[in-house]
Amino acid sequence: MSNAGKRTGAVAGPLILIAIGAFMAWMSWLRWPDLIVDFGREVYVPWQLSLGEILYRDIAYFNGPLSPYLNAAVFKVFGVSILAMELANIFFIGLITFVVYRVFETKGDRVAPVMIGMMFLVIFAFAKYFPMGSYNFVAPYSHELVHGTLVSFLAIYMLKRYLQGPSVIWIGAAGLFTGLALLTKVEVAVSAVVSVAIGLMVIVWLERAAAVRVKNLILAFIAGLLAPLVAFIGFLSLYMGLGNAVKGAFGSWLILATTGIASSSFYTRMMGLDKVGQNLGLVFEYGLWWAVVLLIPLAATYLLRNNPFAKRHGWAIAFVISAGAAIYFLGSVSWLLIFRPLPLFVIAIIIVLWAGLMHARHDRESWSRAVPLLSIAVFSILMLLKIVLNSQVNGYGFVLAMPGALLTIYMIISRMPAALEKRWGSSSTFRGSILAVVLVIFGWHLLEEWKYYRPLTYPVGKGGDTILTYPPESVGVGFGMNVLLENIERIMGPEEGFVVMPEGALVNYLSRRPNPTGFINFVPADVQMFGESAMLAALRNAPPEFMIMISRDTSEYGAAYLGQGYGYGLFSFVSSRYEPVLQIGSPDFLVESKGFSQPLGMIVMKRIE
Repeated sequence: MSNAGKRTGAVAGPLILIAIGAFMAWMSWLRWPDLIVDFGREVYVPWQLSLGEILYRDIAYFNGPLSPYLNAAVFKVFGVSILAMELANIFFIGLITFVVYRVFETKGDRVAPVMIGMMFLVIFAFAKYFPMGSYNFVAPYSHELVHGTLVSFLAIYMLKRYLQGPSVIWIGAAGLFTGLALLTKVEVAVSAVVSVAIGLMVIVWLERAAAVRVKNLILAFIAGLLAPLVAFIGFLSLYMGLGNAVKGAFGSWLILATTGIASSSFYTRMMGLDKVGQNLGLVFEYGLWWAVVLLIPLAATYLLRNNPFAKRHGWAIAFVISAGAAIYFLGSVSWLLIFRPLPLFVIAIIIVLWAGLMHARHDRESWSRAVPLLSIAVFSILMLLKIVLNSQVNGYGFVLAMPGALLTIYMIISRMPAALEKRWGSSSTFRGSILAVVLVIFGWHLLEEWKYYRPLTYPVGKGGDTILTYPPESVGVGFGMNVLLENIERIMGPEEGFVVMPEGALVNYLSRRPNPTGFINFVPADVQMFGESAMLAALRNAPPEFMIMISRDTSEYGAAYLGQGYGYGLFSFVSSRYEPVLQIGSPDFLVESKGFSQPLGMIVMKRIE
């Protein structure tokens, strides 16, 4: 290939990914957040930090400080708006895509990194496979997962850069990004530290470097690792003392160790341990599905390995046949479940990569390809532990299953054909067949996202805070939210704040009225983490003039409504000290139940003098 051709090929891939990313952003524009669940916290906290509040001292928070302060910085620089945050996250999506492309890029294979970048953009970054929002990278339910995944991938990419040009700076940068991951969320922190540390240890072992060189590498990594920890803890200690700063920054570890929340029914269901037999059956079923998808083209490739016609045209013929078969069976496969065997795939990939490293331990070019993949594989399996028997791309899988899914598809479309080429002298038939199936998988997910995004046409909020949701005739939450926001301005004084129970901090943010207690949500998980007694004490010390009750069904935590299964003291506090002044919802919209916990209902209550 000429130099001009090489340059064109190098530019074409990134341009394709930019075009796909632009299309996905257009298709889903302003439709990313959820109005009630989780996302309100994600905008409320950085808004308060941008006004001078201090995390952990003024706001009860259970994750690391990186994401809230990063989002607060976005608000400081670009102005406070949901759109500013979303555009920042789209930039981070682009950065993740770039890193994914570079990590999976290998000499002579420009197709695979484009396909993996496309997979990230189409299936994960802008994901929406059911009505609920915020399971995507643009308006995530937890920014710690998005930022943590980004810095973890950057840390692994730094290892690859070191293998391509062994400078200690790259190892220091790997430590820096790993340190940033420690300031996000426990599952990301553990996955990042272990995967990058294993990658570094493998590099040291393979290099057989002198003791001085090994010491310099380890010191560079540790220095990079400690830098963001010292910076954040030092900043926080200016406002709350060193002990409280450390406790705040790593409070999620303490919560996991002391509250028993990790063994709650919520996390048991997330992991798939509530129905072990059923979920193992799905792992086996879709393991067989993948076996059929892979073994048929493998057999065809073997049988036609010496056929000149198959070597020339087998790719196209296999592509057409496999695409046709996949489309024919489109309605008979639960495509959202095809990644159920993902933990098994990743374990197999770890074994294959390690065996390859042992075989080529004297070939540095092989290391530069295999070590980053091994680190990604370790990162993937640790992230998958949270959904170990419930691995899928929808819901929490949009980020937890993403690294493992990208790695698995990469191995199938790149490393397996390369191995076949080396062993049998041909992989044309296999490549064509697998490419067709993978593109059908992409296409199905894209159509599913289109189905769920396009009905969202009703605006909630104004200007840069606009969110498009379901119209009133479809789902009434958006309409109810707009009515609530209008009445807040009518009922409340300009300086009066309020508390939303059990969840709905987006109302505080959109009305630009603070919650005086420091506790953002009152769902069972938050009550268990922070303690109902602490929440009641905060309410008594700074009783808001108004309370807003939004009937949020919290049955995923094992208790349906506040005052019914949990939060009896909170319920009693509100019902005895506040009286309703506004109820939003018609009989069709508001289903009555005990007290004022009505599904989809909203009640504004004023403090009794």
